[in-house]
Amino acid sequence: MSSIQGVKHFTGGPLLGAVCLLATSALAQDKTEPVAAPVPIATKAPAAAPAAPVIVNAEMVINDLLNQIASHSGRLEQLLREREALVAQLDAARGSQDKGSASARAQEQKLVQAVENKDRELQAFVHRQGQLLALAGAQQEKLGSLENRKRYFRFVVGAGVPLYRFPDLQLGSSGLEPTSGSGGRTTGLTLDAFGAVAFLPVDLNSRDRRQTFSLGLLLGLGGGGFPANLYAGLTFKVWFLYLNAGLNVRKAQGGDAPPVTQPAFWQGNWTPTLFAGLSLDSEALLALQEVLPTKSSPEGLEVEPR
Repeated sequence: MSSIQGVKHFTGGPLLGAVCLLATSALAQDKTEPVAAPVPIATKAPAAAPAAPVIVNAEMVINDLLNQIASHSGRLEQLLREREALVAQLDAARGSQDKGSASARAQEQKLVQAVENKDRELQAFVHRQGQLLALAGAQQEKLGSLENRKRYFRFVVGAGVPLYRFPDLQLGSSGLEPTSGSGGRTTGLTLDAFGAVAFLPVDLNSRDRRQTFSLGLLLGLGGGGFPANLYAGLTFKVWFLYLNAGLNVRKAQGGDAPPVTQPAFWQGNWTPTLFAGLSLDSEALLALQEVLPTKSSPEGLEVEPR
């Protein structure tokens, strides 16, 4: 069951509706007669108004509230059964033959007080259930607004491995021309770091949103020969990890290169290569930075306050 469906289920589902209806009707119909000098019976103080759990993720908040709502629904049913048992005992005490005795009157007073206490406990739980449903509805609206502001563009950093090299291309003043030669599989393991922008228009998340899958495009620049090192291809996001595959086009390095702003910098041999790689987005990198231990200051180093 999804979080949003769960809220709808408890808002209009048969379980909570039946429990609340039974509780309301029981409190309205059965009015016990007032008795003088009721015997006090210790009861639990009504629970304080619930607050939204301190959880950043709206989906986790909704799941936590749904668990509380389910727990309260079970408790309401139990309270109704306990109240029915007390009312049955009270009716039996009032219909007994020795109801005029002092012990019978004292027992009746205790039962009347117990029923009244149970009514107050039921009212407190019904009120708390309504507050939990209101909180769950507010979190549902918050989740909907977050989904409407979904980020389609993400900055990623990773590394690529060349798999297959195509024949070089010659970029000159007259245009792009293929060179003589043949491609083939690359030999050895060569890693090239790159930074890119991932565009994720296809959302493959499951209906219960327990998995996070997205498919999109990748465009970026590599570190070797920067900026004449281009990466383009497909990216598949699995939770926080990005699986990349596509084409890497890199200009052959040689001699003193002219400034990037001059057309001569971009002229020369370019090598297109199929690549595969892994990358992380900026949010995952920030979370990783919080997990990793920080460097401690060298022993004996002190900073005097200004």
